[in-house]
Amino acid sequence: MLIQFYRYCISPMFPAVCRFHPSCSTYGLEAFKTYSLPKALFLTAYRILRCNPFSRGGYDPLPLPGESLFKTGVAEGAHDHEGPCAQDGAGTATETATKVDP
Repeated sequence: MLIQFYRYCISPMFPAVCRFHPSCSTYGLEAFKTYSLPKALFLTAYRILRCNPFSRGGYDPLPLPGESLFKTGVAEGAHDHEGPCAQDGAGTATETATKVDP
C-alpha cells in the first residue's frame, strides 16, 4: 500500500514534524481499515490538506462511524457551552462558579 511505502521508505529521511496526533499516515491507515475506499480516500486527503503551517494541529482522531466527518473546531479540553472556564492544575478546563444576582 502507498501509505506503508511512505512510512517505511520516505518518512525516515525527514525529521518528525507532525502537526497532528495520530500522524497523517496512521490516520490514513486507520481510515482504510474502518471505511470504504471512497470515504477513506476523502478522509485521508482532507487530513493531508489540513496539515499546513496555518493549522493548529493537535489531537485529531478518526471520526467514528456515524459521527460528522467535519470537526467543529473545538480545541481539546474545551466545552460546548458558554461561560467562564479556568485551567485546573492538570491543565484541563474546569468550570468556575459565578454568582448571578436575581
